[in-house]
Amino acid sequence: MEHESSGAEHGPDARGGSAHGGSEHAGVAVAGTGRRWSRRAMVRRAGIGMSAAGTGVVAACGLGAPQGGRAPAPSTQTGEVTWYIADHNQDTRTWLEQTLNPSFVAGRPKVQVSMIYTAFGAEFDEKRDALYAAGNGPDILQSGASYAAVYALKKMAVPMDDRLKQWKDWSDFYPNVTATAKFADKQYGIPSRIDARTMVYRKDLFDQRGLALPNTWDEMRTAALALSRREGDEVKLIGYDTAAFNYQSMVWQVWQNGGEWLSPDGRKAVFNSPEAIDAVQFWADLIDATAPAGTTVPPAPTGLSRLAAGGAAAHLTNQGVIVGAMRSAPDVVPKLVSRPPLTRRKQIVNGFNNWFGIGSQGKVPDLAWELLQHFGKPEHILRFSETHSAVVPRRSLRETGYMADPRYQMPVWIEVIEKYARPQPVIPLPAQSLRIGDEVAASVLTRKMTAKQALDDGVQRWQALLDEGYRGL
Repeated sequence: MEHESSGAEHGPDARGGSAHGGSEHAGVAVAGTGRRWSRRAMVRRAGIGMSAAGTGVVAACGLGAPQGGRAPAPSTQTGEVTWYIADHNQDTRTWLEQTLNPSFVAGRPKVQVSMIYTAFGAEFDEKRDALYAAGNGPDILQSGASYAAVYALKKMAVPMDDRLKQWKDWSDFYPNVTATAKFADKQYGIPSRIDARTMVYRKDLFDQRGLALPNTWDEMRTAALALSRREGDEVKLIGYDTAAFNYQSMVWQVWQNGGEWLSPDGRKAVFNSPEAIDAVQFWADLIDATAPAGTTVPPAPTGLSRLAAGGAAAHLTNQGVIVGAMRSAPDVVPKLVSRPPLTRRKQIVNGFNNWFGIGSQGKVPDLAWELLQHFGKPEHILRFSETHSAVVPRRSLRETGYMADPRYQMPVWIEVIEKYARPQPVIPLPAQSLRIGDEVAASVLTRKMTAKQALDDGVQRWQALLDEGYRGL
């Protein structure tokens, strides 16, 4: 997924506590040291900053219901909920720390929420793994679009099916979105953020050449060749943006051409079929024809995509293109037109939906679940999604607040989610698999290998990762 920068973390202050204060968790024994470390101290030793909300005594025990089966009253609940999160920017952090978390602990004077901020990429995996290695996995765990298998196979998250059956709001979430957090018929989380993808065009550039917006691959190729403009080794305008060729784009290319990336059970890599080879070669050839190797492409100004800046005419991308224009070049917004994905044999596109689950090492799973339900309330998940300018995962909110702002073109993005989106493949070793996929794409685009050679090599390498990830299941 294309993620926003996480910004600076909240580190410890000069007194050794969290930068936002708060009570320490009860002691945790550390093998071989003869010492006891607090839960937060363990987090700090892993190099992870925390931001706390709430005050009062923090207990090490879980929040289990008493023998009578009735949950304790909020005013008597005790515990620290640690929340590992990568889906954040400055607006998100401000809202979490000043609105959501305080509203949750307001009636729970002995409860505290501590945020563990991270960023997607190597940092995301390293910090998470350090927490689990120390026995201090978070109560609420962030996931990216492909992580359900990892969290299930490594037992980092716990299934939530029994809890979700009793949550009346669960049916309001888009099924295509909730499916991303499902593995082996078990649900491991609730949606946090939708990163939808579809075609976005600079319609004014098409109009200038008297071209209709394309619906098929062949129409896109014809338009891209007609729109592209080059002066010597400098490309002035790209008909189809060269940024749209990597692992993530190859997945939808293969799907739209009638191929598959993985076998139905997810255990076998099959993206070297004739349909896959033809698809990848088609798009590599198109990009090579419009921006050959050795040429320079138009730069994207700070805060704008190449599409919004007028250096490209078409791109399969996310809503960030429109949001960037709204902030930095509002006069361009009416020129950007979102449309459903292209089609060849199928009209389909991959969806990237992040989610939050309950960590298997969490100390207060029931309290974590209550916080997730609080987060999922209409007014809260609406505001969280607004900080990312993304589609809200709940269907009942499709025309609420900013979702009704015509500049976002939300009806198109909702149509994509409901009719054309398919979850990005769930794989046991996503970081390594993504790297191999990008290397395959680069090999084809730079002509180091043919599409068949690169995909055959990629399938062998992916299969080794799949075998490793599923070993012992």
